[in-house]
Amino acid sequence: MRLRNCVVLLSFLSTLLIWNCGDSNNPTANAPFEGIVKTDSQGDILEEDPEDWQPRCTAQSKPPLCVKPAYPNPTAERTTLEWTINETLLVELSVSIMPDGTNRVLVNEVLSPGDYRLVWDVRDESGKILPDAIYRVLIKAMQNNIIQTEAFGDIQIQR
Repeated sequence: MRLRNCVVLLSFLSTLLIWNCGDSNNPTANAPFEGIVKTDSQGDILEEDPEDWQPRCTAQSKPPLCVKPAYPNPTAERTTLEWTINETLLVELSVSIMPDGTNRVLVNEVLSPGDYRLVWDVRDESGKILPDAIYRVLIKAMQNNIIQTEAFGDIQIQR
């Protein structure tokens, strides 16, 4: 009887684990990625996706990390990523390369408070230009190995 209860419990926990793998609170869990904030080459928003690039940088907000939508988006060759941090934090900025699920880490260093800009050449770790698709950018701001805040947004490569 005890063995049967253990098997039932393990079966239930396995089902629960599999079911939670699609957790919508995890920004990288729902792939392939859909929707982008469309922007022009100056960073002006042409079409909004309210789930992307949050928290946004505004004059009223001062979170530890805030982001601006990538521009231009969609892009053929390169896109600009901008973020602001308001305290000294370890910042990791990576791009999820689907379908293999690898990440290209573009930034992984302690940054002082300020505004930052990075131009990404839409290439993977080996320097290969990525194919047309939507890619997820994830920015984590950490202090003492604890994530203080994170932001994400999608970039569409389209030629």
